[in-house]
Amino acid sequence: MKRIIITLFFIITTVSSVNAMSVEMFEQMKAEGGGQRSFLGIYFSGLIDGYSWSNAFLRNRGDKQLYCTPPNIIINQDNAIQLVSTYIDGARKRGEDTTKVPVEVYLYFAMLESFPCPK
Repeated sequence: MKRIIITLFFIITTVSSVNAMSVEMFEQMKAEGGGQRSFLGIYFSGLIDGYSWSNAFLRNRGDKQLYCTPPNIIINQDNAIQLVSTYIDGARKRGEDTTKVPVEVYLYFAMLESFPCPK
């Protein structure tokens, strides 16, 4: 777990704003609806696919997965967007500065918190 936190800290502090979606952009696209909301959904579908493929690769290698969804749950773009929104709201309530963390990392944190792997 410590290694994951250190890795994520490194990613957060070195990721370029050009390559990551800010919370501000995420919330603006979500609120605008229409084409912007559709683009957001497509973007989140790609994120979900990336995390799912990473999990499959880790599982196939016998390594610990990033998160563990129950077999009867499929994460789609809509519930991933909701997971991120809920996680960001919680981060703000905890007094965290949500302008410093990209949405992609918040999705990972939300998945990790919502679907922890058994120890």
